[in-house]
Amino acid sequence: MNQEETPAYFEYNKNHVDLIFGQEKSAVWLFDRKVKDEVLQAEFKKASDSKTLPFITSGIQEDEQKHAAQLAGLEEKDLPAILIITPFSKGSAVFKFKKALSDTKAPDLVAFAKDFTDHKLTAEKRCAPIPATNPGPVFEVVRKTWKNLVLDEANDVFVLFYRGNDSESTEARTALAQLGAHVADAKNFKLAQIDLNANDIDDHE
Repeated sequence: MNQEETPAYFEYNKNHVDLIFGQEKSAVWLFDRKVKDEVLQAEFKKASDSKTLPFITSGIQEDEQKHAAQLAGLEEKDLPAILIITPFSKGSAVFKFKKALSDTKAPDLVAFAKDFTDHKLTAEKRCAPIPATNPGPVFEVVRKTWKNLVLDEANDVFVLFYRGNDSESTEARTALAQLGAHVADAKNFKLAQIDLNANDIDDHE
């Protein structure tokens, strides 16, 4: 699909994964509770008439919806929430809507989207706490330690990018730990892993 074929407004489900995340499209998201805020939903839909960006409404009940919410660092307790997500290969850039949602009207959301397209917004930068101990052989990396541990010219570094504790990430981390046992004594070579649900890494890094 090209940009013209992207709906101005839709409810997110598994059929939209490639449309948004596969093509790395920025969009305004409304993550709502299972019992929706109908007033907020109505204002959000009105704002989509501006066609500045796709406006996407979503819960966090389905797996694909949970994945989208995790990219923004959202949990059930944070809902409802409005933000712009720009997905890319190593994670996402997230721009939070600051106005109180109880007072939000469609023009506020249109202005939010326009500020994004005019490059007036600053992305949130998530960073998990630095581990108190990090002995290896697989080093846990967070945003603040990315440059020192990964962009290390003295060593070749293999990095696993994972997402929380989902089944695929758990399986990959287990395999990496097993590999670590075999390469623990290797010189100038390190294994590292970083949770993209808790850390934002700039795409150019």
